[in-house]
Amino acid sequence: MPRFDRFPFLRIRRAVMTSVLGAASGILLVATPAAAASTISVSPSTVTVGGPVVISGTIPTSGEPSCPQDDVAILTSDPALFPPDGFGPRATRDATGAFQISYTVPVSTPPGTYPIGMRCGGGNVGVHTELEVRAQVQQTPTGAPPAGPEGTSGEGQPWGGLVAGPAPVRVDLPAIGLSAVVVAVGLTPGGSMTVPAPAVAGWYRLGPVPGEVGPAVLVGHVTSRAGPAVFHRLAAVHLGDLVSVWHADGSLTRFSISAVTVSRKSQFPTAAVFGPTRQAALRLVTCADDSGRGGGQYRNSLIVWATAAR
Repeated sequence: MPRFDRFPFLRIRRAVMTSVLGAASGILLVATPAAAASTISVSPSTVTVGGPVVISGTIPTSGEPSCPQDDVAILTSDPALFPPDGFGPRATRDATGAFQISYTVPVSTPPGTYPIGMRCGGGNVGVHTELEVRAQVQQTPTGAPPAGPEGTSGEGQPWGGLVAGPAPVRVDLPAIGLSAVVVAVGLTPGGSMTVPAPAVAGWYRLGPVPGEVGPAVLVGHVTSRAGPAVFHRLAAVHLGDLVSVWHADGSLTRFSISAVTVSRKSQFPTAAVFGPTRQAALRLVTCADDSGRGGGQYRNSLIVWATAAR
């Protein structure tokens, strides 16, 4: 005779029969409480890239006997949230089966909605929640960077916002003999970009780090009272020239120049320079002498556009 516990539909039928027999015989049948269900939640449910979240939940120890108490893994079907393989941090349950994990969403995570589930004891736990990840709102300068011969100099202003990866520390453009230190710059109280001293380039720290998705912007003077400045030969670049950006951790990101444009400062293409892109991009920005005779009439901006080199 087959065992009932091997056939779920027979277990249901047996329960019904037992209930009927119990009622007929006057036996009081007490219902057994169902095992507590596993739960998972994330707070807040919407977060900006680089922001913190708390993932908490419960896997009852009685309901999941094959799940070791110290072996709860958070996972998702999209490894962008939990790089590199989709498995997030691990957790240890308390005596009640509850756990809690603090996690910081990587700045490189593309915006979107991510399902978050649990794995325990080698198997997935059949519950999940969702986390909505939003892009960081980038502060955009007003107008063209003041990178003329006098401009706004100094070491730039530190920014208290998010830095996605190791900051750039040097930029090389061998085709024009450029090799310069890079420092971080921010915004003036009036919303204009600050630029560094004439001999160094400035990385706009409120935007992406070179190599991250989005347009990283480097600015610099073209000349100074003492003579040529960091970007004095930038107008001599050609399409396809390589730009190398070195980071604080020793890593290197390479870009290939794809376009060179000149625009009036009064008509600076702010949206195009600082707007979102689908891949890592680089902008090199300085002033351009609009007299054509080197007379120092810097009413134009020179913009070198580059994309990540493969």
